[in-house]
Amino acid sequence: MVQAIINTTRGRLGGRSETTGVGIVKRVGFKPEVKACGMYRVPTGYTFHYDLPKDSKIGGIGLFIKNTFQQQEICQFKINSTSTNRVENKWLVRKKYIIGGIYRHPNQSISDFMSNLEHVLNTILAQKLPCIIAGDINIDLTKCNTSNDTAAYVDCLFMHNCLPTVLMPTRITSKSATLIDHIYYYEGFNKHDSSTVMSANLITDIAYQTICRTIL
Repeated sequence: MVQAIINTTRGRLGGRSETTGVGIVKRVGFKPEVKACGMYRVPTGYTFHYDLPKDSKIGGIGLFIKNTFQQQEICQFKINSTSTNRVENKWLVRKKYIIGGIYRHPNQSISDFMSNLEHVLNTILAQKLPCIIAGDINIDLTKCNTSNDTAAYVDCLFMHNCLPTVLMPTRITSKSATLIDHIYYYEGFNKHDSSTVMSANLITDIAYQTICRTIL
């Protein structure tokens, strides 16, 4: 699971509970109309927004948004899936924040995905609205010094002031450690604000993965 957490009050990662406003889950391989299915139980008081793969049960992205938050889908941000860029994504505006959830299928063209995402980032940059993008991107950021495509992708994020907030590996096995679950933050008009962003990886024993968590 990848979580981008927006809180009504500022807080810390340890020793104190936080009010979760947004939760983003990847690989939504079920019919979300059913409110209880496996580990993705829709909490009371939340609306579940989702995008499912058209030709597979693998993939998909879902966003839980607290009903007390104003929320509206941004259809013009939708990245269309192609044969070289299979991707599911959902974009919402919550009050004065933009929230994006993305699942990018593995072994697809990084350059094609980057090109499509860049169009969205240009619009976000022009609007200067703070933005959180989270999901299973399946691009290993630990390879930015050895892969030209990965390096170009990271450069694209930095050029649009989108800062990765998860810097430790998110999928760990006995033979490898990769950083393929991402959370990015663009501060927009908040750049002169005193608010802070904190992130952490919570270790889980489910498929050697970690849960990525970001708090504003």
